[in-house]
Amino acid sequence: GSVAKFNMLAVAPDYQKHGIANHLINICENIALKHGARELALDTAENNTALIDYYSRRNYRFIETVKWRDTNYASVVYSKRLNN
Repeated sequence: GSVAKFNMLAVAPDYQKHGIANHLINICENIALKHGARELALDTAENNTALIDYYSRRNYRFIETVKWRDTNYASVVYSKRLNN
């Protein structure tokens, strides 16, 4: 109950580098806080180093590596403590 999550964030290449992803994640974080979450979690492919670096810059921290049943790759789970 105290951890919210978001999945499958993507911005079309032509629209990247315009702050859209930051804006969308800010919305996710605010909605999670509004609903009482203390953490916001996500996962991404283990080999997507650019996205992992991006989440790290936003203060998301590594939690674990997971092999989901429905994928053919390992994923990394990241989470961020939310502040009111």
